[in-house]
Amino acid sequence: MRYIFGPVNSRRFGLSLGIDLSPEQKACNFDCIYCELRAAKPLDHIPNPPKVEDIIKEVKEALFKYPDIDVITITSNGEPTLYKDLDR
Repeated sequence: MRYIFGPVNSRRFGLSLGIDLSPEQKACNFDCIYCELRAAKPLDHIPNPPKVEDIIKEVKEALFKYPDIDVITITSNGEPTLYKDLDR
């Protein structure tokens, strides 16, 4: 799977499935010194964002494979709110 990772055990949330909205490169509008990702030029968008339909397809496949997921975490290699279709 390209956009889905996990499941990951979380003490707070239980079994978590992750969605990475920027799988190809770091996309963030900040360049924080404490960031766990490598330094990169700040961006105001996610280059080559995944299609919503492709993400939904992978989520469905993952939920079929792991039916006991407690939570889905939306994340990114950077800032997930830069994803232009986040509201969808």
